[in-house]
Amino acid sequence: MKTQEQFIQELLKQSDKVFFYCIKRCDNRIDAEDLSQEILLEVLMNIHKGILIQNFDFYLWKICKNHYQQYVTRKIKEKNTIQYRDEIYESYDAIDDFDMQEQMRKLNTAIKCLSSDYAEILYSYYIEDRTLASIANHLNLPLGTVKRRLFEIRKKLKEYLKMERLNGKKAFVPKNFYGLRSGYGEINPHDYTRFLIQKNLLFHSYDHPCTLQDYSLELGISIVYIEEMVLDLLKATLLKKENNKYLTAFPIIEKATDIKLTKILEDEGMSYATQLAMFAKNHFQQFKEIIQNHHFTDHQLMWVLMFMLNRFVESNNGILIDNYKPQARNHVDKLGSWDFMMIEDYPNTNKYFISENWFGNEKNQLQGVAHPGSFDHSDNKLLNTLSYPHCVTGDNIPLDSIEYVISNPHVNYSKISGDSKYRIDEFINQGYAYLEGDRVQLNFLLLDKSQVKQIDAYFPNHKELKLVKQEKERIIDQLTRVLNDAIPTYLSHEIPSIAHYYFISLIRKYVVLAFGDLKLIKEENTDQRFNFNMYAWKV
Repeated sequence: MKTQEQFIQELLKQSDKVFFYCIKRCDNRIDAEDLSQEILLEVLMNIHKGILIQNFDFYLWKICKNHYQQYVTRKIKEKNTIQYRDEIYESYDAIDDFDMQEQMRKLNTAIKCLSSDYAEILYSYYIEDRTLASIANHLNLPLGTVKRRLFEIRKKLKEYLKMERLNGKKAFVPKNFYGLRSGYGEINPHDYTRFLIQKNLLFHSYDHPCTLQDYSLELGISIVYIEEMVLDLLKATLLKKENNKYLTAFPIIEKATDIKLTKILEDEGMSYATQLAMFAKNHFQQFKEIIQNHHFTDHQLMWVLMFMLNRFVESNNGILIDNYKPQARNHVDKLGSWDFMMIEDYPNTNKYFISENWFGNEKNQLQGVAHPGSFDHSDNKLLNTLSYPHCVTGDNIPLDSIEYVISNPHVNYSKISGDSKYRIDEFINQGYAYLEGDRVQLNFLLLDKSQVKQIDAYFPNHKELKLVKQEKERIIDQLTRVLNDAIPTYLSHEIPSIAHYYFISLIRKYVVLAFGDLKLIKEENTDQRFNFNMYAWKV
């Protein structure tokens, strides 16, 4: 006895003959397609049900004859002039441009596109061979409802099979995106957009309200799986439901838009960065007088001032104030305050990201910010100094060791013992501290409260720095114009934060290059951790 898979393969081989059997007997091609689909569906369901088939050819053409007789009966009622043909099996010439195997693929896909309640009725009736009364009792539904749904199932399958595209483009050519989150909360949106299918589901309903069936058809996945993903995305507030349809609730930047935005920074970034570098050069001495640290070189201190000044411009505020407050995606307090967007992922050598990572806590009475660069190696030595493996990232800061040094400013190194000695030795070996005589000194810039006040009083609102801020606003205006054309109306309130993100994430590359062109900074030995992409202050 053949297996189910062997019967299905046999059905695929015979499927073109079934179609041509129908097309020679029906009034038109549409009727022939409907009739052949009815025949194939019944045979396929019976194969899955495990019906005993001794002679497949005989069984198949018996089903063909039965369905054709039913077709004739229907047509006679509508029109008495139809001619009934009794031949069961003939020799057929295949039509080259019609592939019936594709019809079988569509049939299987169509069944997957049924919602779970409809699919359960289909399975119970055709596969488990249960009566309608039994199904109604099992599902706790009226018998009439089950009968109506079974009729609708047949209708739905026909509708799906008539569609030109049962599997959408995203089922075959998916797009990839990377997610960006700001802020924190109980929900991490990255957990809900980890896989390609989740990203493309969200992309499909971006500015395009979708039903579950729409998702299923576009992605080529059974609704049973779609339903579960949609519920998770609703919970994460990445989707919203309106009038029984789903809409993506955050911005998505496609490649064409990203290229335009990146080009603006490429064209305008050096103008802004050069103005910032000239300001730093003219006011560096004032910074040194505030810092009063003769261990650090001018180049090292200029790295710090560069990031500090650029942050003053980015945030329009001083050291202690973080101006960018992400909006809460949901009003439920426990979800926290965070924002999220996705950007299409594609090779782009013009991008070099330098992030801003905060660290510290009240226990350590310390707050700081680090600016690590990309994970990728750069041929530019200045940028490579900031590459993620070579510099302080924020999450590799040994806060306990820093706390020990801050809390014990007068302790002699020779007096430290036990676990504290081991920890301080590691702290020094990692380059975060150095020995000055018998004292442990921090090898990065730590500002006290008085220094913070002096810096905030002199730099952020300096009239010359205001000119740099005007240059920033000019660039952001250009970014905003591009985004106005790309972001759907229902997400237009997100445009200012997106424009701000593109500016701050891409401008830092040009700032580093401009400071390098003016010889204000230089590349550092990347065999040791580079600490001057960060600064910290006491709180």
